[in-house]
Amino acid sequence: MIKYFKVTLIVSIIFLSMACSNLQIKTKIEEGKFRFENFQVLSGPQLESISLLCYRKKPTDWHGARQYDAGKQTLLVKAIIKYEKQAYVTFNIKLAAGQNYILNRTIVGDKISIWIEEKESGLKVSTIETASLELINRHKMVYEAKEEKKACKASSV
Repeated sequence: MIKYFKVTLIVSIIFLSMACSNLQIKTKIEEGKFRFENFQVLSGPQLESISLLCYRKKPTDWHGARQYDAGKQTLLVKAIIKYEKQAYVTFNIKLAAGQNYILNRTIVGDKISIWIEEKESGLKVSTIETASLELINRHKMVYEAKEEKKACKASSV
């Protein structure tokens, strides 16, 4: 009896997880706002996370899509590659209301080029900002955290 219960429970969990992964949730963009998504690759040989560095003018960890007031923006972006290398870029850009934007990138050697594009069309809406990927120095993490905190004061989000 317990064996059948375990099998039924496992099958139910698998079914529910498959059903939820296929569910597309449409999020309405609020009036006067735009939606912004970070970029992330969690599988394969190169793990990548390219995201806004700041939220509410303070450093933040990676997060899902958020909505922000449309208009002129100063966006600080942090890229982390394989948890070994990192780079920072800044965008000064005007983003339109009602749009869905996402970060994108290319990596060549120790250089990363990052831009913002419209999610649906893939149209680049920003300049392409290129930075050197530098090794993450675990001994300087406290110093870098303080520098990130200072930098976020200049961010518009």
